[in-house]
Amino acid sequence: MKSKLFQNFAIVLLIGLFSLTLYACGETPDKWTVSFDSCGGSAVQSIQVEDNNRIEEPDDPTKAGYIFVAWYKESSYENEFNFETERVTNDITLYAKWEEQTSFTIKFNSNGGSKVDDVVINKGEALSKPQNPSRLNYAFVEWCKDEDLTIPFNFGADWVDEPYEVITQDMTLYAKWVHIDQIYAFEKIEGADEYEIVDYTGDLTELTLPDYYSGKPVTKIGQNAFRDAGLENITFSSNLKQIDNMAFYGNDLVSIEIPASVTSISYNAFLYCYDLEKITVDPNNTIYDSREDCNAVIETATDKLIFGCQNTTILDSIKIIGEYAFEDVSLKEIVIPDGVVEVQAGAFSGCIYLNNVTLADSIKTFGESVFYGCVRLTSITLPQITTIPDKMFESSGLEEITIPTTVTKIGEKAFSSTKITSINLNNQKIELGEGVFDSCRNLVSVEGFSGVTSLPERIFYYCDKLTDITLSDQIRSIPENAFTYCRALTSLTLPTSLTTIYNYAFLNCMVESLSLPQSVEVIYPHALSGASNLKTITIQNELSSSAFSAITNCSTLETIYVPSEYLEYYTAELGQDSTINIEVIQ
Repeated sequence: MKSKLFQNFAIVLLIGLFSLTLYACGETPDKWTVSFDSCGGSAVQSIQVEDNNRIEEPDDPTKAGYIFVAWYKESSYENEFNFETERVTNDITLYAKWEEQTSFTIKFNSNGGSKVDDVVINKGEALSKPQNPSRLNYAFVEWCKDEDLTIPFNFGADWVDEPYEVITQDMTLYAKWVHIDQIYAFEKIEGADEYEIVDYTGDLTELTLPDYYSGKPVTKIGQNAFRDAGLENITFSSNLKQIDNMAFYGNDLVSIEIPASVTSISYNAFLYCYDLEKITVDPNNTIYDSREDCNAVIETATDKLIFGCQNTTILDSIKIIGEYAFEDVSLKEIVIPDGVVEVQAGAFSGCIYLNNVTLADSIKTFGESVFYGCVRLTSITLPQITTIPDKMFESSGLEEITIPTTVTKIGEKAFSSTKITSINLNNQKIELGEGVFDSCRNLVSVEGFSGVTSLPERIFYYCDKLTDITLSDQIRSIPENAFTYCRALTSLTLPTSLTTIYNYAFLNCMVESLSLPQSVEVIYPHALSGASNLKTITIQNELSSSAFSAITNCSTLETIYVPSEYLEYYTAELGQDSTINIEVIQ
């Protein structure tokens, strides 16, 4: 019986073990899971693969600043997974290996504009801004980092804390545009099937000017069209013919290139562009040139320098420096070489930093106001010219100058408001213009004045340090305001040929006494008005009642000296109520 039970138990046990073995050795699963750990890169979706099959390699993940190398079986990157040969027989995880990126590719999507080539830069390098693309009827605005054109890319500028935007990955930049009708005003040019730009209302700092408008060429930039527009960079169109007066007045341009098509440029087209430091002209231009990289625009046929900038070199091939060619330019020194024969009006006016000037002996003529307002220019040597023109040094810092013996004329206000302390006219016969020394408040003495035969009005107006001057005996009149505000001039000998004294000749002058020569005939009613320090006057002849009345109008006058034979006449003219004494000349 026990044997039977043991036999049955053994059978049951064997059946159980056999069943367990069958269960443990059941069918292999249909699919395995391959996971991808991108190790900080973009996510890669896991793959289900049938047993003992190969998998297709997924698209490479991305990671800013890194280059994807390969997928590895271990996080320690010991064995690279081979997608072409290896079969999957169990669940696995693959790990992305990266190398730090040392160069980046930047693509430019011009959004309908001209093609801009890709650029490759090394890590840490700045991305240089490419030449702006062009697009018909549109103006380029800027490059943006996003397709929606809301995030501008910073190529770098001196005025920002971070000089340029750091690039950490390959990227695409997108061009932003504005339609030209939104920023320009155009007008049809009379008598031509062409347009001119008459106004600019945009706020862009860089512009490429349009070649066409309404299918017609744009050939002219009108007067003041871009005045104070804040432009830093301008590219002219290939159709441009004319740049008019003050077209780019007051902009922040650093460099300009005049195209071959331009045939007319106003001398003041770029007035007050203080930052301008480079000027070039297309070599194919037949009217103008910028020979030998001189940084100026020169009229080729006449060798006339039309306008320059702070880095201009005046070459010896130049014959004429044109009017206002360097007006308000930030020059510090200038050398005008032999070969130049004429310097036209205002050529260096307003050059407030100019402190050193060398003038060639070849110069024959200067225009007016050549050095007007050059406040740092304290001295200069003039060539052997015959005329110092009107306002040549007005409001400059001139402290000393030698007048060439060849000079026969000094124009109006030639030295007005300068700081000269003395002047010598070489006893040459010289014609002086009105206000020639007006407001020379440091002028103490004037020598060599015997050749001056006529005084202009306001000749010494507000020369309040002038103490000494000897007038030529050939001078016949003292004009209006001749010695006004000459507060240091306490004595003056009048010319023996003097016939006329005009109104306010001695206004607020500190002359204490005057002796009128016998030749005096006419004294205007207010001739001595305001002569606030005049105490005595000596009269040599019999003056008309009106002339004598003008003398008595001087409120500070105390005594009049007359010849004995005229005592009775002048006493009667003076009247009994006068406080002025009349005495006989001793």
